[in-house]
Amino acid sequence: MNEGKQAHQQEVADRARALWEKAGQPGGRDEEFWFRAEKELRAESAANRPPVINPPRSVRPPPVPTSPVNEVPPPIRGAVKTPSRRPSRPGSNKRPPGS
Repeated sequence: MNEGKQAHQQEVADRARALWEKAGQPGGRDEEFWFRAEKELRAESAANRPPVINPPRSVRPPPVPTSPVNEVPPPIRGAVKTPSRRPSRPGSNKRPPGS
């Protein structure tokens, strides 16, 4: 084991022993005191850590309003309908044969 882990386990063991002695040294509850000691040490460690500050989220532009799919857009001002520029075909005024 590395030194850090050994030191941590020794700290947990010391805390567990103190809790066990405080409870009147009951038998058969060693795991209970061990886990309680680990929980207390984790809580103390978390309380001593500086708070985590999340970076600000990027600011997004507001969404572009859209019209419903079945809505017809308003007419464009100044729009003029121009006549077809296709030249008329000669003889297009004739009636079809047999009429």
